[in-house]
Amino acid sequence: MALSRSSKLLIALSLIFIFGLLWATYLFYQLSPAQGGPAGSAIGDQVHIFATSSLPIVIEKGEGFREIANQLAQNGFVRSESMFKTYAILSGSAHKFKPGLYTFTAASSSIEIVRALVNGPSKEITVLIREGETLAEINTTLARYGVIPGSSLAKLAVNDFREKYPFLQNAVSLEGFLFPDTYRFYFGSTAQDVALAMLDNFKQKIDPLISDEGVPQYDAIPVLRRGIFTLPQILTIASMIENEVPGKDDRRIVADIIYRRLKIGMALQIDATTEYANFVGDDRFDTYKNSGLPRGPISNSGLDAIEAALNPKSSTYLYYLTDPKTKKTIFSKDFEEHKMNRAKYLP
Repeated sequence: MALSRSSKLLIALSLIFIFGLLWATYLFYQLSPAQGGPAGSAIGDQVHIFATSSLPIVIEKGEGFREIANQLAQNGFVRSESMFKTYAILSGSAHKFKPGLYTFTAASSSIEIVRALVNGPSKEITVLIREGETLAEINTTLARYGVIPGSSLAKLAVNDFREKYPFLQNAVSLEGFLFPDTYRFYFGSTAQDVALAMLDNFKQKIDPLISDEGVPQYDAIPVLRRGIFTLPQILTIASMIENEVPGKDDRRIVADIIYRRLKIGMALQIDATTEYANFVGDDRFDTYKNSGLPRGPISNSGLDAIEAALNPKSSTYLYYLTDPKTKKTIFSKDFEEHKMNRAKYLP
């Protein structure tokens, strides 16, 4: 029995409806949050990560729509790069994405990501600079968050800041003077603005520690029974302590060991200085190859390490090492005892 014209039309419309429903379901799935798979796993143009994963994504000025979609897919924030692009084009959003710093997770749907990219990023970015980070590491963090371009902070000349900040008169670079803290910067800031903010913070935190009747003594800081030191020397000692010793009380004892070694002309032989010297390509920072203090700070210290350098705790020790398992500092009075401790604690 032949189907009537109306029946054929009804069947055709039903098939179109079913196909449309299936396509809509598929599209909805592909635009849904990219979660459920192992972090970083990829299947075709689909990338899955855990829903709790998050990563700062920097959209640079002039970056194309396809580059943005590819970056999101590579970092696992969209299920399907092709579907993300399709939705962005069909919704008229593809050419409305704004540059800036964004933070997405696998719980963000492609629709939410597109909406966020159209609305634009937050004007301010909160960045944590940790104790013991080097100038290069700080630069990398700020560049990753889109605060500064490239290696612009590391390339700044300390001479450009000496007039405004007297404590930089004897500094060889900004290393050691970029105070670790939580900062709020604008996306696309200049390296100069970032440096000024960090140097202002440094001055505010350090001046009270080295002031005599309210006047900071940058070039004549007295350390009880140890002598008179400049601020760069104090920061150099603090940076070695920051990199080598985790415990607060132990840091003051290590500070005493450093001062005592300097007084008797004994090599400091601090491993962290060798690592830094190799990184920057300057043997003058290596305390195995040179006597006395390194050329300058090897990282940017927090208040705890700086206060330890200013307030060493007297002891009879002359050697120390860090137990790699417990991170506890092991002290020795002489080289023989130190050799036994090395055999006991170090592999």
